[in-house]
Amino acid sequence: MVPAMLLGLLLVPSSRAQDQPNASVVASAATVADGRPWTMHMVDQQRFTLTLMPNGTGTMEPNSLAPDLTWWQSGESLCIRPSPIKSEHCVTLLVRDGGYDAVENSALFFRLRR
Repeated sequence: MVPAMLLGLLLVPSSRAQDQPNASVVASAATVADGRPWTMHMVDQQRFTLTLMPNGTGTMEPNSLAPDLTWWQSGESLCIRPSPIKSEHCVTLLVRDGGYDAVENSALFFRLRR
């Protein structure tokens, strides 16, 4: 049996809203940084192709949006900076539906699926 305190660290509160993340296990950034492309589904219905390399670089197609993309792990978060002049986004990756939900500030930011 898993102690209640440990279970609380592994799970995120669930929500009924379709665009909110459900209770899931937190994944590390390394799980998605395998050099293979992901379809990135934004909450505003836009789709991109995101590829994160193990060395901390990556691409986001169309490339004009993120010409010099870098990423890093910060605690339990995946941080992505599309270019040196753009702000970084740090998200928590939640395992869900054959992929990952990326949550920023307790709200769904994007989904990664293959």
